[in-house]
Amino acid sequence: MDELFGVPIERYAVVLGIIFILFAAVLLFILFRNPILVKMALRQVFRRPARGILVVVGLMLATAIIMSAFLTGDSMTYSIKTSVTDGLRTMDELIRVDEDSELWQNQAVPEDFSEDVFVDVAAALDPDPEVDGLLPVVAETVAVVNLESQQFEANALITGLDPGRAATFDLVLDTDGNVIDLNSLGSNELYIDFEGAEELGAEAGDSLQLFLGPTNPVAMTVKAVMDGWFFNSGEYQVVVTMSLDRAQELLGKEGRLSNILVSNEGDYESGVELTESVVGRHGNLLALVDNGLEMYDVKREGIDFANEWGNLFLSFFTVFGLFSIGVGLLLIFLIFSMLAAERKAELGMSRAIGMKRGHLIRMFIAEGAIYGLGSSVVGVLIGIVLGYILVKATAGAISQDVTSDFSLSTHVQLVSVLVAFFLGTVITLVTVAFASWRISRINIVRAIRDIPEPRRSRATKKALVGGIVLVALGLLLMFAGYSNSNLVWFWLGPSLAVLGAAIVLRYLGVARRWALSGAGILLVIWWLLPPSVERAIKDDWTSDFTVFFVTGTMVVLGAVLFTINNADFVLGMVSRTFGRIKGLAPIIKSSIAYPLRFGFRTGISVAMFAVVIYSVTVMSVVIQGFNELLGDEDRLGGGYQVMAFGGTRCSWNGEAAWPA
Repeated sequence: MDELFGVPIERYAVVLGIIFILFAAVLLFILFRNPILVKMALRQVFRRPARGILVVVGLMLATAIIMSAFLTGDSMTYSIKTSVTDGLRTMDELIRVDEDSELWQNQAVPEDFSEDVFVDVAAALDPDPEVDGLLPVVAETVAVVNLESQQFEANALITGLDPGRAATFDLVLDTDGNVIDLNSLGSNELYIDFEGAEELGAEAGDSLQLFLGPTNPVAMTVKAVMDGWFFNSGEYQVVVTMSLDRAQELLGKEGRLSNILVSNEGDYESGVELTESVVGRHGNLLALVDNGLEMYDVKREGIDFANEWGNLFLSFFTVFGLFSIGVGLLLIFLIFSMLAAERKAELGMSRAIGMKRGHLIRMFIAEGAIYGLGSSVVGVLIGIVLGYILVKATAGAISQDVTSDFSLSTHVQLVSVLVAFFLGTVITLVTVAFASWRISRINIVRAIRDIPEPRRSRATKKALVGGIVLVALGLLLMFAGYSNSNLVWFWLGPSLAVLGAAIVLRYLGVARRWALSGAGILLVIWWLLPPSVERAIKDDWTSDFTVFFVTGTMVVLGAVLFTINNADFVLGMVSRTFGRIKGLAPIIKSSIAYPLRFGFRTGISVAMFAVVIYSVTVMSVVIQGFNELLGDEDRLGGGYQVMAFGGTRCSWNGEAAWPA
């Protein structure tokens, strides 16, 4: 796993790490400049431990989900990479018949090529210091029977290798620890791979029959069982190996090759780093182009395939983790707003005796930092545990499939742990800083007397500047999204412009109800437009899983803006209907009074519940969609129950590797 939403994981770590360091510097400044403020923050944290635990639990959920997503993605990527490198061993590139070569137009694509090609290829690649070895191969699918155990396997691969080059290409041992030596094989002897020996119940000395055709069985003897293999596509249950000459003779392919294996300098993993330069220098050799061949970077394709799957898992789980982060941010805002309301008189007295607004901001930042750091540490640890359980459960389900050789292993990178920790901490600290700045704006007299702050009839000049900036940013984002065919950017641009326009209208004297309600309705309509609208604008949009999160955020924001700014109408209707019931009248009127008095807190609370319901609904729809897609066996099979192939080709991500 190397990317999240198209951005390298390392870049997230660097950016978030820098922001975290800046916040750490601010906290250290507060600690040494105003230690009394830190003590006051600690006092507030431990003053009510139950509330502190609730805050930490609420904030750590998002970090735990993100960390478990990272661990799942890392495990998937690591396991597929391991499967690729174990199957291909030292082989990094593969020279094979190019199905797209102009030589094969209007004719059948051959399965092999002349052995003379190897002479020219070796002359070019052997002197290359980045190439460790070449190995000519002939391979074909056969059926094999163990005459001792009477076990039969139709999906077997016979491979013939050059003995001299095989000895230096890769070190392969038998189950007794002896080096495999193809030169020591008799004319009717062969080696069998360990998995194939288990499949056929074979051991050294057993007699096998290879069916090279319907009426052409060949008796062979197992000399030893290989504890590894020179190469295996993973598509075969049995692999038998012999010398190149003997295999060519048995298969009737004298002077023909199926593939040429290429090994770069380095081990199983590091050799692939040289693939780009090796293919760049030798991919267009005349010996290859003139014979309709290509140099295929098989190992890099496999590793890229592993990264794609890891990134897919990470992106999918992270999107729903973003919803948890959103709920956590709203929770932080709500908690600090309520803390400020609870301690309003205390804060007013503090300002009255000389504490400045900056001191209040620093105190709240220190208090939020304690919650944020604690919740991030707990969230990372719990996320690792949850991810480990998820991977183990998935691995157990995969292991029950007897047809699958894939093994899922638990793995996590340090950079993933850092990103999860930084993400949880930084987002919390940013939200705390903004909340602290907002709640520190108090009038001393009103705070001491606990009088509500009066509502402004129009927006301030600072808000006007912010609104104009939002409009400009929205238009630029829409233009950039259209130019780059980025659906999320294009859809988000007008949304920001609408919000900015609402702020400008508020400055011009338009009532809050009309400005914000109108913005809310436009947001909901804009984001719920059918896909046919976006296709009518442009038909080559690109998007990813983030569209779920952005859509949910904008729809919830629009709905909350409309609902809260018209709450008096909605709640008034409730009061005029159910409030007529004698026993319910005082209850309903009392319950309505608080939401109407504190609209900001009510809006945050409604938004929290709305985001949770939206995320659960989206997850349910996506899961059900996958179930419907993958569970429709008739549609996937086209009405057929069995599918047979005349030959098998190793593939990673649908790309064929070598013919058999």
